[in-house]
Amino acid sequence: MAFNLIGPLIVRNDYEPIRTLLASRNLPWPAGDITGRFEAEDRSVFNENYGQPTSLDVAITGDDGPGIYIESKFTETGFGGCSVYSAGDCDGRNPLHEPSLCYLDHIGRSYWRRLREHGLEGLAQGPICPMTLYYQFFREMLFALHMGGSFILLHDKRNPSFSVDGPHGNRGSFSFLIEQLPDHCHNRMGSISVQEVAASIRKCGGHDDWIGEFEAKYGLNGTGNA
Repeated sequence: MAFNLIGPLIVRNDYEPIRTLLASRNLPWPAGDITGRFEAEDRSVFNENYGQPTSLDVAITGDDGPGIYIESKFTETGFGGCSVYSAGDCDGRNPLHEPSLCYLDHIGRSYWRRLREHGLEGLAQGPICPMTLYYQFFREMLFALHMGGSFILLHDKRNPSFSVDGPHGNRGSFSFLIEQLPDHCHNRMGSISVQEVAASIRKCGGHDDWIGEFEAKYGLNGTGNA
């Protein structure tokens, strides 16, 4: 879905629909000539010399200023957990202040060093490793921060797993995880829905040749996408 929604914007070099949405969230936007690409990764960030590196679905960067790194979640129900823990090879203790407890640190991955570099030591207050259940979130969030950018979740508002309005405010795993981060990270984290992006594309104009077909294909018509 992300490819079909954002791909035409990249091809036409028209990022105004996304820029407008992020501006409404008070999130920064890159300056200069803007470039968009799919599958943003850099093995050097976490010393991921082999295996599948940390990768985000979309990156929007410019000549200057913070880039935008987007992870898309549509039918999934959570952020992927740590495979070492799920395989039973880790007891889940929080290793932030004692990295040698983590097998991933032992093989040279720099996740814990990056957490400290970006002022996230507060995550060590609990006894349980925050990556046991939210490994993907922390890797991608740290990747965006380390690249000097912002981390954005693109989600389907019909899926309540990540973000949903509840009787006590916004709920969902993304909202919960953002609350665990220190204040200095909050202005570089945000979420936008597929419905909001589609509505912004319609409002900005210039894409009437395909946006209707997209909305029909994914059942967005009449689901509050305006």
